[in-house]
Amino acid sequence: MVVDRGVDTTIYHQVDIQPLPEHYVGITESGGIPGDTVSVSVYADLGEDFDMNAFQVTIAGLGGGDISAVGVDTVGTIMSSDWIWSYFISDSGNVVITAGAGAEAVTAMGSLFNVQFVIDENSSGGLFPVFITDV
Repeated sequence: MVVDRGVDTTIYHQVDIQPLPEHYVGITESGGIPGDTVSVSVYADLGEDFDMNAFQVTIAGLGGGDISAVGVDTVGTIMSSDWIWSYFISDSGNVVITAGAGAEAVTAMGSLFNVQFVIDENSSGGLFPVFITDV
């Protein structure tokens, strides 16, 4: 599902959680030029009656060496400061695994965390997809 919100376009990946099929986790779109570090946000729409106290999400950047994950943060997200979270970037720089747990549940919609990718300086440009491979 793609939602055009004016300047930003958000692409949602529907999560198959039964019996709650109306909840979405997705990745926002970003762009840059070779040498830039760009940030994409992992977005969640949990609905009004779903409290999330923990999660694990795997993100893969499939740029064929043109993009590499370099960091993760929660700046400007809906996660409260009491959440404990961690991430792992593989040696190839293409996979980010994040997990979180908090005493105060996340119950809103918005960004859970941001993933920074660097675009290789020798990249010839193009579209480099970033996927949620596991939720």
